[in-house]
Amino acid sequence: MPNPRLFLCGGVSAKAVPKSISKGARIASIRIGEGDHQIHLHTSRLRQQLQTRLTPLQTDLLEIAACVYTADQMVSRGGTKSFDYGERWRRDQRFVIAVRCPDVWNRDEVQCALRELLEFLGDDQYEFRFVRAEQPTNPDGYLTDSLEPCDEPEFEDVQLFSGGLDSLGGALDEIITGQRRVALVSHRPVRNTAARQLGLVREIGHRLPRRDLKPFHVAIEINKEKCLSRDFTQRPRSFLFATIAAIVARQLGKNRFRFFENGVTSLNLPVSAELIGARASRTTHPQTLKRFEKLFSLLFDEPFQVQNPYLWTTKAEVIGRIRTSGHSDLCCLTSSCVHVQMQTKEHPHCGRCSQCVDRRLNALAAGLSPEHDPADGYASDVVLGERTGADLTYVERYTGFAIEWDAIRSPRELAARYPEVHSILPHLDVAPEIGLRQIHALLGRHALAIRTVLEGLVRDRISRLVLQSYPAHSLMGVVLGRAMLASRSDGSDTGNTALPIRSARSNDFPSADGANCRIVWGDRTPCDLRNSIEYRLAERLLRSFGQYVSMRVLAADVWDDRRVELNTVQRTISNLRRRFRELGWSGIEIDGTSLRGSYRILVSPSEPPAAAG
Repeated sequence: MPNPRLFLCGGVSAKAVPKSISKGARIASIRIGEGDHQIHLHTSRLRQQLQTRLTPLQTDLLEIAACVYTADQMVSRGGTKSFDYGERWRRDQRFVIAVRCPDVWNRDEVQCALRELLEFLGDDQYEFRFVRAEQPTNPDGYLTDSLEPCDEPEFEDVQLFSGGLDSLGGALDEIITGQRRVALVSHRPVRNTAARQLGLVREIGHRLPRRDLKPFHVAIEINKEKCLSRDFTQRPRSFLFATIAAIVARQLGKNRFRFFENGVTSLNLPVSAELIGARASRTTHPQTLKRFEKLFSLLFDEPFQVQNPYLWTTKAEVIGRIRTSGHSDLCCLTSSCVHVQMQTKEHPHCGRCSQCVDRRLNALAAGLSPEHDPADGYASDVVLGERTGADLTYVERYTGFAIEWDAIRSPRELAARYPEVHSILPHLDVAPEIGLRQIHALLGRHALAIRTVLEGLVRDRISRLVLQSYPAHSLMGVVLGRAMLASRSDGSDTGNTALPIRSARSNDFPSADGANCRIVWGDRTPCDLRNSIEYRLAERLLRSFGQYVSMRVLAADVWDDRRVELNTVQRTISNLRRRFRELGWSGIEIDGTSLRGSYRILVSPSEPPAAAG
């Protein structure tokens, strides 16, 4: 773990911090307010709906969430090019925060609940100290507009509303189909997101049979200095979302709020080793929701619920519900892309990130019409667009999961293949054995839907397949196995020509099996590899069997980037060596000692020699 970071929030002086928490830590200050401050909190006009102001404890909660959200982005985990999940990934984050209610925040059970929630969300280590604020910020100055009594009917529920497909489905289910008055709560990271959210809320309001059902939209903007954004993962962002929703719920006299997110995303079984840990979202993971409930119940001194009604619904099924409601035309107003800063009016989706892939394939699975999810709304073609690095790895495992699902014949086999299931079962509202069956059924429906779409994509593009006129490093290339075969030996692009993998003329030579993402060696147990990065590295070394391959070439051929970090290559090499040892593959060696900055695969003389030629 790297050196700890200490964040002083709310005007805390470094001189007032005990040495026990500041020793060895790099210190940074975080300030909230208007003017010359690092974080600015804003809300849209509350339109005379709320009748009370925030309590001191609620204001503390919002400011703590804003500080954690900002601090998370101030310390890099290594950037998008690195696959290092070791020392640089898990960070030691310490906070000393000035608050209005230190006695509440320093209670052992509250501190424990806060730490456990954030450590599960972010894969970091957290420590908090709370001191009394000498001059607390006036929340009315930066948080709310003037509030006046309201004669409107009570709101029946509070829902987080991101402006994506799942949150749209939830809003339609609750407001239009269920005829319920709902408060929609949003966080607006950038202006184009705000415009989409407002457009959707207006459209929903226009389609209601009764004016009194019109939803109330609360949107909080949190802006910070650009220099503070050094990390892209933003895992504790969901703590900020949930905090806003919890505060609005309490202001409206409610003891719950709801996320609407499909169950496949919520359960979040890792499709790839690269997505284990903080790169994979846990926003609506059942364990996260239970930890939110625990913290908010402690703070509000009464039971508080955080629910996801779509836990047992696939994304294709969510889109199907939107179609059934008769409002599928609203889908084209939603956005699911991770890269919100890069969105344009013409291209609200990048087409490369995991959320764009998931959205597009499930939209096709649900039969969403082209005008409601237009292909040209994606800056890069999801099916045929070129991919590199983690984006390529993701589609390889995402599609592979669907294709390989038939091998997971029972709930027990699912738990054996994905041990992460065991972190879900204790946090469901059903018995573990029932929960495991429901998870298996949910993932089975998802896999079938995606596999059906993939089969249709292949049929519809038969002429391209015959001519091989599609990029090898694309989703289509992955599905047909060409991404495993295509490589670059000199850093130049091979275009659409698949390069053959060198194969042995006997069982004496280790060889690459691209169809199954594994290395085979005679009658030994095959070495199944967890992801395409490990496979491509092994395949590249085998293709130059006995010859050194430089770091420059490995970076270009395997990671498609000459700037890949040295420790990333070294760690992947170590993973391969460990896999060979675990299988008892004695006699095979990945040598990196004789020529600095280069590696080669060798078979020792005690083992069968490689075939000549």
